[in-house]
Formats: sequence, C-alpha cells, structure tokens
Amino acid sequence: MAIAKLVLIDNLPDEGDTYAFNDELERDSEYTVVLANTDFVVKIIDENNNETILTAGTDYKVEYSSKTGDFSGADRSGTASSDWQELTSSTNLSEVKSIRVIITAEIPAKATVAVSFDAKVSDPTNVDPGSVAWNNFGYRYQVSGMSTEMEAMPLVVGVKVPSAPELTKELVDLNGNAYTVTEDTTFSFVIYEGDELTDANNNNASYTSQNELVAALEALTGGSDAREYRIVTITVSAGSSSSDILELFDSYGLGADSHGTEWWDWEEGEQYTIAEFTQGSYTLKEWDSGNTRLSESNSYTFTYNAATTISLTCNNTCQLWNLNLTKVDANHQAVGDIKTLEGAVFALYTKDADLKMSDADYNALALSFTDIPTREITIGEGTSAVTWYLKAVKKTDSDGTLSFANLSEEEYYLVEVTAPDGYNLNATPILVSRENSAEVSITVANSPGYEMPESGGPGTWMFTLIGTLFVLFGGVGLMLLYGHRKMI
Repeated sequence: MAIAKLVLIDNLPDEGDTYAFNDELERDSEYTVVLANTDFVVKIIDENNNETILTAGTDYKVEYSSKTGDFSGADRSGTASSDWQELTSSTNLSEVKSIRVIITAEIPAKATVAVSFDAKVSDPTNVDPGSVAWNNFGYRYQVSGMSTEMEAMPLVVGVKVPSAPELTKELVDLNGNAYTVTEDTTFSFVIYEGDELTDANNNNASYTSQNELVAALEALTGGSDAREYRIVTITVSAGSSSSDILELFDSYGLGADSHGTEWWDWEEGEQYTIAEFTQGSYTLKEWDSGNTRLSESNSYTFTYNAATTISLTCNNTCQLWNLNLTKVDANHQAVGDIKTLEGAVFALYTKDADLKMSDADYNALALSFTDIPTREITIGEGTSAVTWYLKAVKKTDSDGTLSFANLSEEEYYLVEVTAPDGYNLNATPILVSRENSAEVSITVANSPGYEMPESGGPGTWMFTLIGTLFVLFGGVGLMLLYGHRKMI
C-alpha cells in the first residue's frame, strides 16, 4: 500500500543521548555530531529500482529543533510549533540538535525512501580514537486512504573513529614489584613505518642507541626503503610506577624534536615498529599487551587494525637498590639474642669516580661526624689494586639501623669509621653486592671493648705506672746496698 505522509525525526548523536522515540533507552554516543551544511537530498526508489528525486518545499521540507529528545505526538506527526524551524542556508548549524523531514509526496508500495545529508564531528580535538557516535531515527507514517498514523523506530547504527595504538610505561624493581619514582621520569621511543630495520645481509640490525637508529632511518630518506618515523616521549609522574595511557594520534607525545608535530594516518594492514633504548638505571624487561607477553627485545613490530585498539605496554626494570645495615652486639648475637647498637658510623665507597662525594659535601662532614673517613681506599695489591671513592656516610639510628638508598652499582665497600660507645672498632672493609635484589640487608656485629688512655679514663696506664715505680724503687735499693758494702 502507498504511503500518503511520512515524518522522520533524527536527533543527532550527542554525549549522553537517547533513542529518538524512547528517552529511556540510552544510545551512549561518545562524541557530538553536527550538520556540516544544509544540503539535503530526498529520493524515492521504486520496486524496479527507478529513482525519483523529490523537490524541497513541494514534496518535502526539512525542519530543525534544539530539542534532543522527549518528542511529543505533535512533533512526530509533523505538526507546526515554535520548537521547529525551517532549515535554510542561513540557519546557525550549532543550534541544530534534531532534524525533522516531512514528506508529503506519495510513496508507492514497496518503494524505498532515501534521505541524505552531511554531518561532522563537533570538536575533533576532543574525540578519542575508537570512539563511537550512535544514531537512529523514528518515523510516523499514514497509509493512503487511512486516517490512522503508525510509527516505528529502527535500531541504532554507529560511526566509529579509527583506533590509534596506545602506549603505556610501567616500572618494576629488581624483585618484580611496582617501582615508584620520586620525581617525574621521561622515557623516549622511536616509532617507524615497516618491519624492524635489517642490515645489508638482511639480518636484524643491532642498534645500541636511539641516535644510531635515527641515523639509520635518516640514511634511507629519498630511497626506495624510506621510512617515516616519530620520536615520542612518555612520562611517569612522581609518586607513580606507571604512566598514563598515551594515544598515538594527533600531536600527542610529540614535540619539537619528534621529526614531525603530528602523527601520520595509520594504514590498515601495514606494519609499524616501536623501539626503546633504556638509559640510566633502567633496563627493558618486556613488551606486553594486556596479559600477553609480546617481546623481550628492545623493539616490537605490530600490524595496524583500525577496528581493534592496539595497547602496548613497555615494562622497565629499575636497577637501583637499597643497602640496609643493622649494627648488633656480638656477645648477644652469639647466644641468639639481638641487641642493636646506635651511633655506629659507616662510609660507603664506589669504584666509579663520577659518583664520589663532592668536595662541598666532604667538607661538611665535620659538622655531623667526629671521625672523618678518608676520601679513597685501595683494595688489593700491585696490578690488581683498585681505588674506591667515598660516596656517602651514615650513622645507625636508635634502632641500630641505617640505609643507603638508590644505589646503582653492582657492588660497594663499607668501612666502619666510628664504633658505638663502649665497643671496639672493626675497620676491615666489607664488600656488599646487589645480588639481583632491590633490598639487600646485612648485619654487622661489634664486641664490647675498653677505653684507651687517650680517652681520659684510668684504664691500664695506672697499672703500668705502678709497675714502673716498683722497678725504680728496686733499683735504688740495690744501689744503697752496693754502696753499703763498699763502705764495709
């Protein structure tokens, strides 16, 4: 049967929107869509696939409203009201939230009605890759020869913004636990088109630094194997062990030195490679996606799929470790008891001269410590002798403990500089190693001792003096006796 009148209402996609004819059903669009222009094309296609383009103003008219829902029966029937205005070339398109198309030309039985218009994203800068805008319309129609109107509402259809790869940085310590940074820490990556670069023999090229890789990519410029590339940075904020998710689109993660201020258009089915060259205290642990381990190499190649968000996580291991020392009484330790000792001073020495204590810090030690350690010690003899440099000085607290934090070298030497009061000093250097652990703890015991004469106590010097006096008096007696005999 032919249709004498057809009214279509389309509320354009908007964040938090609902179905056209049912406000209780949420469409959940993730971004807003607006009309791009006022150009509409309405045509009828009969059962023989013949097309008839309708004339605006005679066969149909297009109206707009600022309403986004809650359409009344009058709205759905095409009844004129102040809520609906004619759409013209002078209409402010930002005010168009819904459109209503009223077709009065007869629509033959078994025909199809096609309404075409252009729309666009309202604010592209606030639309994330992979976001979806959902749309549907409701329509009310009147069959020729009947006064009753009927209506229907098709299911929603969506428009999805092509996805972009996502990158996240996560940090762990040597024990595999989350490592929290104390200051903002930035990491750098190179992302380039194609599979991993190969050398002249078609083997995976081995680059030891980001600069080497960039130089190799630059050398390809202008050739048949030229590659676009970007240098991207990602930051783990102070107090965190992981970065925010960085979406690789628009200009995110790019800067003045990124070899481009915007990302390229990711091509369906094409390969891309991402590489990181860790520096300082971090080593690359692995690349993963969700719970799937992808690679333990410094680079990973993936294939772009617009329908699927590729989420890459680069995991780094922080090689820094903490040395924790506890000073105890040797006699108590021998019987299985623990008595911690306060006031022991230890000096930490490193083989790396670049890490030694500054002159200013060394001169300031006199403000906190009575006994000042030497700036260097030598371990070994002859050609095997190694110089170690003073790095830090610490004193055990009331719990008998001290800690040297964020150590970067594999091993250090500890030297006791001051013993706790009433205990003997043990100045023998102690070698401590990282042992592939984020926390290394050692216990150092001291034996009780006695104060020497220089400390001001009576000690052994009194007994030494008394013995000397006995010897002197004995000598005088002999001299007197000898003289007496001479007189005899």
